[in-house]
Amino acid sequence: MLVACALLVALSLWMNPQIPHRMATLGHPLKQVIYLVEILAAVLALVGCGLARRRWAILGGLFFSLNFLVGTSFFRIRGRPLTLVDGKTLLESVGNTGDALSQFTAPILIVVLQILGVLVLLIWIRVALRARNSIPMITASLTAVVMYVAILAIGGDTALNGFPMQFQAGLHAGTLAVDAAARRWVQDGKAAAAFQHVPIDPMVRHLVLVIDESVEGGAFRDLVDRAHLPNLRNLGLGYSFANSSAASNLMLRRGADPKDPGTSLRHFPSLFQMAKEAGFRTAYIDCQGVLNDLAIQDYFDDLEKSFIDEVLPSGALGVRTERDLNAIPALIGQLGKAERTFTLINKVGTHFPYAHSLPPELAGAPNPYSIAISRASLAFLQGVAGRLPEGTLVFYTSDHGQNFQAKAPHGNLPGECGISEWTVPVIVLSSPDLAGRLQGIDPGWQDHASHALISESIRNLLGQRMPGMATLWSVPSPEDASRHRAFYGSPMGLFGKPISYLIIDKDKRVFMPQPGVPDLP
Repeated sequence: MLVACALLVALSLWMNPQIPHRMATLGHPLKQVIYLVEILAAVLALVGCGLARRRWAILGGLFFSLNFLVGTSFFRIRGRPLTLVDGKTLLESVGNTGDALSQFTAPILIVVLQILGVLVLLIWIRVALRARNSIPMITASLTAVVMYVAILAIGGDTALNGFPMQFQAGLHAGTLAVDAAARRWVQDGKAAAAFQHVPIDPMVRHLVLVIDESVEGGAFRDLVDRAHLPNLRNLGLGYSFANSSAASNLMLRRGADPKDPGTSLRHFPSLFQMAKEAGFRTAYIDCQGVLNDLAIQDYFDDLEKSFIDEVLPSGALGVRTERDLNAIPALIGQLGKAERTFTLINKVGTHFPYAHSLPPELAGAPNPYSIAISRASLAFLQGVAGRLPEGTLVFYTSDHGQNFQAKAPHGNLPGECGISEWTVPVIVLSSPDLAGRLQGIDPGWQDHASHALISESIRNLLGQRMPGMATLWSVPSPEDASRHRAFYGSPMGLFGKPISYLIIDKDKRVFMPQPGVPDLP
């Protein structure tokens, strides 16, 4: 039994690869001692699982296995521990679990084999020692939980970096659940947004917002220019609200104010609500199937969904690789259903692994990303251009860009992220009768436009404006033209903290030094 216990301890430490680096970064001896106590409690809890009564042993084995699977796999893939911000991002991306498993099969399989080794050693201990006592596992587990809560309360979420993998993912999930519950229970009032009414342009009768997936602005800009599509204004390199899908989708729909995103996300009505109140028929073409997601649903709430007249679900648009192109006739059909319409299309786009965005006959093609954006994104614009009924404006962008150098293509934290995670296309198409609106877009926004501009432009066309926020038809201020707030992590913040962001210099395309930005975990 002693051999089995020793092997179990060694294996559990091997599955905690963050320990050496964390010890080295804790300069104060007292902090190092506390961290050693964390590790000891986690190890004793795992060994105690082999001694516990059957019910507790099964629960403990499942809990520790799941935590190892998530936490250790994340470390093997990203090279750092899972943070609370990462946990929130994973919940937002739960619909892409299959893609992640395909992309990172090897490191995940290694962790699965390690977990099987842990389970075998636990069974060995149980067979060698018939006596059963659940107190050691329960006591050690409670110690770890108390330490987690204390560290979170005293040092904040960044102080939890390196917490033992046996507990890390599960306690992070519990913390995020408490944070979500607190948001529901503790309301911050119903402050009214200070919108001003503006006349609705009678010539603009159909508004369309197209949010593509993972289309990097630099890679797409030249493709669009070479296509020479009619009645299209390509503003080149634009900047997304965030470097993750759910956050950018929410902020686009709410028309978030980059200078006060927290307040605007809580109190700004969605574009669906504004369109409905302005007399527009509303539709949501859900190519990605986010409303079928059991977790985040791109932060749609029941109130926002109540303002959508029709949802076209992903199942009605065919197989995944054909949905974006099938959305073209679906869009044209929506535009003919009422005198005035507002339609939002959430495209499938090009998600990693990029080869999965291609049909079977193109499997194994070189440079699958370029082929995918040509096939699904450029072809979409080609299919829409020239087919729009009178009075139609289409605003096209992507939720975020792509980082082709990092271990993850987007959603990275400071120290590992790149500008290209926020660079997206910003394109406006029109029916022939509104070609003058394209010409009226201020040239100062070329290669300097943003998601905020798109949302505010649509809001103005729906009869509302937020004072101080620019549109594509206004002259850019020096700050709007040169600076961009690039948000990352949860759009809601955690435990009342403001949403995290970096500042991008649009002219130099570099991050600007900013005090208080956390270092790479």
